[in-house]
Amino acid sequence: MKLHSLLARQLRRLQLSADEPPDAAGWQAILQRVSRVYGDADNDRYTLERSLELSGTEMREVYQELAAERDKLHATFRALSIAIVQLDTTGCVRFANPAATTLLAEAGGELVGQQLSSVARFTVAGEEVGQQVVVRSCAEGRIWRSGDVELQVEGESRPVALAIHPMGTGGSGGAVLAVQDLSDIRRAEIALREARIEAEAAHRAEQSRAEFLANMSHELRTPLNAIIGYGEMLAETHAAEAREEDVEDLNRILSAGRHLLHLINDILDLSKIEVGKLEPFHEAVDLPGLLAEVVDVVRPLAAQNGNQFALRIRGEPAVVCIDQVRVKQCLLNLLSNACKFTLQGDVRLAVRCERRESTEWIVFEVCDTGIGMSPDQIESVFQAFTQAERSTTRRFGGTGLGLALTQRLARLMGGDVWVESTPGLGSTFTLEIPTTEESVRHFLPVDPVEPLMVVLSIDDDPAMHELLWCHLQSESVHLVATHDGQLGRQLAEELCPQLVLLDLHLPVVDGWQVLAELKADPKTRAIPVVILSMAEDRKRGFASGADGYMAKPLRRDDLLDLIERHRPDLSDRVEALVP
Repeated sequence: MKLHSLLARQLRRLQLSADEPPDAAGWQAILQRVSRVYGDADNDRYTLERSLELSGTEMREVYQELAAERDKLHATFRALSIAIVQLDTTGCVRFANPAATTLLAEAGGELVGQQLSSVARFTVAGEEVGQQVVVRSCAEGRIWRSGDVELQVEGESRPVALAIHPMGTGGSGGAVLAVQDLSDIRRAEIALREARIEAEAAHRAEQSRAEFLANMSHELRTPLNAIIGYGEMLAETHAAEAREEDVEDLNRILSAGRHLLHLINDILDLSKIEVGKLEPFHEAVDLPGLLAEVVDVVRPLAAQNGNQFALRIRGEPAVVCIDQVRVKQCLLNLLSNACKFTLQGDVRLAVRCERRESTEWIVFEVCDTGIGMSPDQIESVFQAFTQAERSTTRRFGGTGLGLALTQRLARLMGGDVWVESTPGLGSTFTLEIPTTEESVRHFLPVDPVEPLMVVLSIDDDPAMHELLWCHLQSESVHLVATHDGQLGRQLAEELCPQLVLLDLHLPVVDGWQVLAELKADPKTRAIPVVILSMAEDRKRGFASGADGYMAKPLRRDDLLDLIERHRPDLSDRVEALVP
C-alpha cells in the first residue's frame, strides 16, 4: 500500500507501520496528529484569506486615490487655456482638454482616438514637426519646445508655442503636447509696435512744432522790440513837442506792442519747456524785496477794476534760494488773472514758509472774490489756449496761456500749482515752490580799506551766517559760510582761512568730527578753530585741539576781539580772495 509522503512521515514519527494495523493507542495517536495537522492548515487558510482581504482593501484604496488624482489632473487640464494633448506611442490622441479640441480639432470634430497628424500640422521655418519629432523626443527623454511654430488646421494658419514632454522611460508612455495660441499676443505686439511708431512720430512732430514756435517767436521778438523802442522814442519826442493827439496814438501802438511781446514771450517759454531747453536758475533772493516788486506791479492792476489788494506774510526768511525771474512770472500771472476776473472785490496774496522733512517750501496763495469756476472748468483751466468758456474770453479777453505756463514753470522748479473755486464766490490758486540751499555763501565788503581776512563759518543755521556778517561787514573780512561739515573741511584745505568758526551741531557730520579732521590734517592743523556753540563742553573742545570757545548767543564786542586776535599781518597780501 503506497501512502502519501506526509502521512508516511507522520507514521514513522509515531513508530507505526502501514503493513500492521495499529492498536487503540496507535489509532488515538494518529487521530491526534491528523487533528493537529487539520488545525494548522485551517489557521494557515485563515491567515492567507485575511492577508488577501487586506491586500485587496489596500489595492482598492490606492486605486481610488489614483483615480481621484487623475480626476484632479484632468480637471486642471480642462480648465487650462493652453491646449493639452496626450499621445500614445503611435501618435494617437488618448486625451485632449477642451482648449485642445477648440484649437486643433476640425469644426465639430473630436480629437480623442484620432491621429494628431491627420487633423493638425505643425511647422517651424517651413519644416513640419511631425511624428518623428515626437518619437525622437520620447527616445531621448528630452523636452522639445519652440515659440515660433505655425499651426495649420483646415487650411487656417496661426502662430503657436509648442512643447513636447515624453512620458515614461524612453517615452514608453507616449508624450504630452502643450500648445499655446499666440495670435492675441502677436496682434498686441503689432499694435504696440504701431503705437510706438505713432508716438515717436507725434513726439517728433511736437518737437518740430515747439522748435518752430520758438524760432518764430524769436524772429517776431526782434522786430517787435525795435518797434516798441522806436515807438517810445517817438512818444517822448511828441510829448516834448506837446503833440498830445500823436502821443495818445503812439501809446496805443506801444500798448498793443507790449501785449503782443508778452504773448510771444509766453509762447517762447512754453516751447522751451516742451523741448527741454528751459532750466531754472536758482540764486539767493531777498524775498521781501521780490514781493515788494510784485506788489508795485499788481496794485495798479487791482485798482483798474476797483479791487482792494492786500499782502499777508507769515514767517518768511529774509533770503531764499529760488529762481527769482520764474517765481515772479508765476505770481504776476496768477495775480493779474485774479485782478482781471474780479470787479469791485478783494484780491489777496498770502505767503508762508513751511518745513517739510529737510526742505523749506514757500507757499503763495492768491485769493480773489471774482467770478469763480465750476468743477468742469477747473479741469481744463491749466490747458494751454483754454479759458473757462467762450463768454469769458469775449468778456475779459486773454489767450489762456498764463495759467498753463504757470503750471509748467512751477513743476519745472520742483513745485506745483492748483486751484479751489466756487462759481460766484471766487477762486484760490496755491503755488508752492521748494527752496534750495546754497552749499557755500560768500560775504564780501563793498569797499575794503585793507587786505581781507578770510573767515570760514561752518554752521547749519543760515541766520547765524547773516548775524556774523552783520557784525563783520565793516571789518575787512571775507566771510565764507557753509552748513555742511564735510564741505567746510574741504574749504578749509582749499582757502587756508585765517580763522574757522565751528558749530558743533551739524547735519550728517558733526562738529567734533570736523574738528578732529582739521587738526589731524597737516594742511589745516595750524588754522585756528574757535567753537561757537550753546553746548557747555569747553574741556572736550580744548582737549580736541580747539583754539577758542565762544558760547551762543554771540556778543559783537567779543566777536570783534576774537577777529583782531587772529588777524595776521596781511600787508603782503594785496589780492583779496574772491569766490
